Amino acid sequence: MGVAADSLCINQACINALNRCAQGCLECFAKCLDEDEARNRTDLIKVLCDCSKICQLASMLLMENSKFSKQFCEFCADILESCALSCSRFEDKYCVKCAEECNICAIECRSL
Repeated sequence: MGVAADSLCINQACINALNRCAQGCLECFAKCLDEDEARNRTDLIKVLCDCSKICQLASMLLMENSKFSKQFCEFCADILESCALSCSRFEDKYCVKCAEECNICAIECRSL
């Protein structure tokens, strides 16, 4: 295996967590839009969009073995924790699940 493949294996748990979280944020986003009180969730909806995009970018940087990937993952962890906090303000199952995924992902990002 080459250097990139070895690095990918080392970071695979974080890449997987980032991809799960990006998807989870988009799923939570879609369900929030379907809520009758979606207008009361505009801040959460924006955070979910941002978090999903940032997770996707962090995943790509790790896969590319970017020299900035670890720094970016630290930044991503901050966003993930903010998103988890925003989600935890709502009791819907999908918000609770998203908050859990964000917290797990933040731990993975900080462990690099």
